[in-house]
Amino acid sequence: MNIIAKICHALSPLYPQYESKAIARIVTEDVFGYSLTDCLAERVTLSASQEQQLARIIQRLQQNEPIQYIIGETLFHGNRFCVNPDVLIPRPETEDLIDYILKDIADSSATLSICDAGTGSGCIAITLKKELPGSHMTALDISQPALKVAKSNADRNHTPIDFIRADILTAGTLPAGPWDIIVSNPPYVMEREKGNIALHVKNHEPASALFVPDDNALQFYYALAQWGLATLTSHGAIYCELNNLLAHDTEKGFRQQGFTQTAILCDRFNNPRFIKCRK
Repeated sequence: MNIIAKICHALSPLYPQYESKAIARIVTEDVFGYSLTDCLAERVTLSASQEQQLARIIQRLQQNEPIQYIIGETLFHGNRFCVNPDVLIPRPETEDLIDYILKDIADSSATLSICDAGTGSGCIAITLKKELPGSHMTALDISQPALKVAKSNADRNHTPIDFIRADILTAGTLPAGPWDIIVSNPPYVMEREKGNIALHVKNHEPASALFVPDDNALQFYYALAQWGLATLTSHGAIYCELNNLLAHDTEKGFRQQGFTQTAILCDRFNNPRFIKCRK
């Protein structure tokens, strides 16, 4: 049995086939340095120590530990980021949020003031800074351990960013700007949705970055809207990832707060996933 098949077989009770294959590919390429082609053609023979390492990885995967935490890093928008249980694992869909912002900026050399609110691993702020090198980038998070991870990722990717410890829900802690862009992927999964969340997410990723109360699910968006109205430039915009179950409620909330130009944007799977707002 080749290494891909071995991993997929071990994970078959836990993950759908497409996800098992994706995990297997990460293991073979990122851990052992073998191509998918070589593995499928059975041109790979693991040493005894590699077999032991693979057994340990599979054991952790069978305990629903995310592969990204096991190997300590992930790929996002073409860049490598360190991740651990102090931060969410960046999702491919969030790359689409980056692309919407870049599409709206005609001049990549423009000098913009950008703030990433709730930066986590720093993947959004760092990616935007690399794509828009002339911009001044600020990133904030309430979690000191998350900021430590984000700072290490900024160093790893050679991107100068100002990091601030601040709470989106506490206006007095937020930087005054002015901002040309505010971007955020805040907590938005309702508590009542926990039953539908995969165990490798629910049991390992930071709950404070995921979940919001059912009776106040839009609290971060109201706070971001109020802060944005006070600190965005006249031509500024706020971009947020959102809960697709609450897309229209989120848009309504921004409009109630005073934003006059709003648009719900879809991700690569054609799901409503983001909102863009201007005053």
